[in-house]
Amino acid sequence: MTKRNFDKAVILNLNKQLIIAGFIVLSSSFLSFNSFAQAGIYSESDIEFQDLFIQAQLEKQKGNYDKEIKILKQIIKRDKSCHAGYYELSQAYVKTDDLVSAEKNAKKAIQFDDNNIWYKILLADIYEASTQYKQAIPLLKKLRVTDELNFDYVDRIVNNYMQLGDHKNAILTLQEIENKKGITPIVSLRMFEIYDSIGNVEKAELTLEKLAERFPKKIQILSRQAHYLMSLEKNEKAVSIHKKILELDPSNEFATLSLNRLQSRSESSSELADLSKIIRNENISLDNKIKELMPHLSRMSSDGEDNKMLQAISKDLIELYPNEAKSYAVRGDVLFYSSDYVNAEKAYSRAIELDDRKYSLWDQWMINLWELESYNKLEEVSLEAIDYFPNQVNPLIFNSIALTKNNGKEEAKEMLAEASFISGDNIKYKDQIIVVSSWININLIPTQEIKNEIIKVQEDRLTTAIHFELLGDIYHHLSDVSKSKSNWQKAIEYGGSKNRLNKKIGV
Repeated sequence: MTKRNFDKAVILNLNKQLIIAGFIVLSSSFLSFNSFAQAGIYSESDIEFQDLFIQAQLEKQKGNYDKEIKILKQIIKRDKSCHAGYYELSQAYVKTDDLVSAEKNAKKAIQFDDNNIWYKILLADIYEASTQYKQAIPLLKKLRVTDELNFDYVDRIVNNYMQLGDHKNAILTLQEIENKKGITPIVSLRMFEIYDSIGNVEKAELTLEKLAERFPKKIQILSRQAHYLMSLEKNEKAVSIHKKILELDPSNEFATLSLNRLQSRSESSSELADLSKIIRNENISLDNKIKELMPHLSRMSSDGEDNKMLQAISKDLIELYPNEAKSYAVRGDVLFYSSDYVNAEKAYSRAIELDDRKYSLWDQWMINLWELESYNKLEEVSLEAIDYFPNQVNPLIFNSIALTKNNGKEEAKEMLAEASFISGDNIKYKDQIIVVSSWININLIPTQEIKNEIIKVQEDRLTTAIHFELLGDIYHHLSDVSKSKSNWQKAIEYGGSKNRLNKKIGV
């Protein structure tokens, strides 16, 4: 045996001994109920009884619940008042989804030891799991009497009332706690959630208002109040709360962003003018600024009215964060969707200089190089991306496209075969690979074979301009004018070169 295996064996043996030692301690509770047990003396029957419990626990640890149940039944047969045995048996039945038997045995455990809270907690769990909410409530109330400071019991009582649709008693339960302890976040927020869920706006708002008055410096509570007021479009009140938050924490991003939006609405300024203010606000992080910008990027088109403003905003972002790859990536996206592929290429290139380990930057850079018709650069960049990200599929696909354009079809086929191998059964790449393969072989295989392949493509799974353009080229080769034009048009919608694609369409 090697030293490593010996050490492993020692550790496993030690763990086994510790587990068994624990079982022996637990099993002593059984022996205390056994009428045959005598002080300091264990009969053969006692030892067998103890051994059965250890066996049951071992089967439990291994997940063999059916075997555990059989052994526990033997234990109970020997001692019908063994409450720990009923408890273990109930737990085992829960594991096997036999809640009827689990309930029966949990009740038996309580019958023989009414003071054990764990038996009652288990029965409450079973009641809830079997949707017996009415039965769970009185049991949880009894448990609460033994531990009034434990809010878990209160929360469970409230949840059971809510499951029964009894909002009144759920609220009364919480109000009872509030009357005893005063206003606390945990109780008030639960009360607010209930009022909000049943559409009692007045009570929900009042509950948050009282909570904020009780804890005027708790930013989390003030933020919750402001957010709710905004959802009700009570903007003047929300503005007041946000100002309080900023007095406590001048750099609070949530309050800064929200206040900016609310004040801008009152001034009737445009969304992009508001966004420009957010971009220049030093108290808002770059990530949150980009989040605010993303919805506008997703709506961009090459001739959109807002493009100039978005270009100015993205330029501001670079001036504020000149050493952040994210700011150049956003700038690149804005320029890409404005069809300014030359300057987009510069932005993406700079983004990768700053962070060459973020794959999404490479992906967009390669797409932009295709739109630039810079096939030599695309071949070079895609090879570099393959080196950095050997398990990514897209660089191999882009490389095969570039090689085809650079008269290297045989090598292109090899790259595409590698892409197919790495992608496996990933449906995300299946259609892309079919499209590119058919495009590479467009003049090399019979037309019918291409038709047979293309018919498999589900166009709704294509997500980039390049694949729609190639699909349009294939349909053009197949003399399907309608489908070729519709795919070229989709390529334009996805940011493809309008000049090149409109020439293909014939516009």
